[in-house]
Amino acid sequence: MPRVSFVRANLTDANLKGVDLRGANFQFANLYRADLTDANLEGANFEYAYLWRANLTDANATNANLNWAQLNLAILDGLTITGANFSFSDLSDTVLEDTEVDPDRGK
Repeated sequence: MPRVSFVRANLTDANLKGVDLRGANFQFANLYRADLTDANLEGANFEYAYLWRANLTDANATNANLNWAQLNLAILDGLTITGANFSFSDLSDTVLEDTEVDPDRGK
């Protein structure tokens, strides 16, 4: 399903476990309580997306754009975020255990 557009889509409680969403556009989408466990989100655009209580356990968000995303209470256990952009995102009460980041980024 690469490069699909979900702009402004209501994906509340969506089950997207293990789905290939590389390059998908989720700008302004509502992903409240969506299950994105093991999903491939490489290069996906989540700018201004609403991801409250979303589950991104073990997903791959390499090079994803999460500018201004609302990730309150989201579960990001084991999420790969190498090269991802979280500028101005709200990560209040977000679980980040075993999240993989690029230790050389910003050097």
